[in-house]
Amino acid sequence: MKKSISLLGVLLISGSIYACGSKKADTTTGQQCPGSATCVSAGGTLTTGGTTGVAGMSGGTAGTVATGGGAGGTGGAAGGATGVMPDAAGQCPRRSLKHTDDMLCYCQPASLTMCPDGCVDPTQDPTHCGNCTTMCEATAECVDGLCGLTPTTVVPAAAGCEAMHLAVAGGVLYWTDKAHGTVQSQPAAGGTPTMIATGQMTPTTIQVNGTQVYWLNTGSNEIMTAPIGGGAATAVVSIPPSADAGADGGVPPTIGGFTIARGTILYYSTGKTIYKMGLTPGLPKQEVGHEDSGIPKALAVEGDYIGYPADINGDVDIMNMIDFDPSVCASTDSTTAMNHLCARVGRSQGSLNLENVFMVNEVIYWANQGQILSSSVTMPTGVYDTVASGSADASKIPAFTVRDMTVYFADDTGVIFKAPLMINATTTKLARAQIDTTTLAGVSSMVADSSNLYWANPACEILSVPTQ
Repeated sequence: MKKSISLLGVLLISGSIYACGSKKADTTTGQQCPGSATCVSAGGTLTTGGTTGVAGMSGGTAGTVATGGGAGGTGGAAGGATGVMPDAAGQCPRRSLKHTDDMLCYCQPASLTMCPDGCVDPTQDPTHCGNCTTMCEATAECVDGLCGLTPTTVVPAAAGCEAMHLAVAGGVLYWTDKAHGTVQSQPAAGGTPTMIATGQMTPTTIQVNGTQVYWLNTGSNEIMTAPIGGGAATAVVSIPPSADAGADGGVPPTIGGFTIARGTILYYSTGKTIYKMGLTPGLPKQEVGHEDSGIPKALAVEGDYIGYPADINGDVDIMNMIDFDPSVCASTDSTTAMNHLCARVGRSQGSLNLENVFMVNEVIYWANQGQILSSSVTMPTGVYDTVASGSADASKIPAFTVRDMTVYFADDTGVIFKAPLMINATTTKLARAQIDTTTLAGVSSMVADSSNLYWANPACEILSVPTQ
């Protein structure tokens, strides 16, 4: 009788159904399996008791034989250290390679799990989440082997829309619709939209300040305002395209970005120059500073500092704002200007996000290529830090926002992430498939409040997920 049991055990092993014998290394986990203890086999449940409790192999059915009284393991994915036969054409499953010693296919790296359609990481693969067969919903991510929440649609898709820019304040979402020329609002929890303004000229950046909403009309080169409940829209800053053309170092005075600080001061960039003025129409403007070669875009203000990404030269600069003493941002090799009250924290960035920049606790945050970067505002060293990175194949961050010491961002593979505001932070995936695979358009804008993250996807839907 003992001989027949031993023979059966040999046949099972030769058929690629793996066992845990006395002091035998478990090839699916790399751990020892003591003869009479509980052991874990990859893809199966716990196999208990006996000397040779058997687990099902990759993608197979439940194990049915366990000598010595052990229970058969359930079927599932074997670990990456388990080899499988190549197909009839001699090809290995995806992300696996054939070893010449036994001519079997093994996952590369071995930490991956072998599934019938190839090697996967079940801790973060939304099409094989936790095991070989669990697929998360189309826009949900896989986090630590569990499917996350499916984003909620707050505002449905808008046909004919090109891009939307968002703001949130007091539990209300505000947005501009670039193609339709509208500015609207809606309770963030859902409800009926309110039309704030129509007939706008390609409106983009939007900000709420008290009872007023402000936005940039890129088509008419104006910063507009209207009451948050709707009403007549008026221009706070209006620069006709022909006015002073070329006077700013040969750069037409196009408004690049704006922000409102302290509730009463409007900062905006036009051409190479940054100005500030009171929000009351007709008040005189004052120069904050200007670039020697770059074009300031999105603006962030904290205390006496204003920071921004610059188009053309790809720099990220910080001006120290001292009244009546405008800053000059010039590179050390400039032959036309001398740097004055300006710190360059990022130079010649390859793929800058020009629409988003934030300052928090004397640190400036910006996005370049597939990363969120940071530098001290008050004591820059010229060397910046990486806060968080997107997907391995991401080349740009089209939108990001900062709230409650957390950065939220989308990369150009369509994945939404969050990470704490610290150097080399661990990221968490919140959603996926936020990209138009035909046009490659991605997320155009995102904002967060104390409970939710909101973003506008290429279909001009506004979606949300909880921030916690």
